[in-house]
Amino acid sequence: MLKLKMKGTYSAGPQLLTIDQTAARLGVSKSTVEKWLRSKALASFKMGRLVRIDSEELARFIAVNTVKPRRPEWLTVQVEDQFWRRVREIIINEIARGKAG
Repeated sequence: MLKLKMKGTYSAGPQLLTIDQTAARLGVSKSTVEKWLRSKALASFKMGRLVRIDSEELARFIAVNTVKPRRPEWLTVQVEDQFWRRVREIIINEIARGKAG
């Protein structure tokens, strides 16, 4: 039988974060995280007086609150179309100049 000695803490379960750890990960103040918890914007659970945030729940919170780019898709396509139209004009002009000369 193989016996392994392990140093440190290993857990197969979810990673649980304190309010301070959550604030540090997000780059916000502890009071901001507490405000999100009070308003139920960020889910947590209590073990006695200890409040913990599941790292997977934090990832979901980040995904839900990520701001999408404001630039509409059609604008990107329009800008690309204008670019390629201009490239085509330049090439045609260069070909015409080469044939004329």
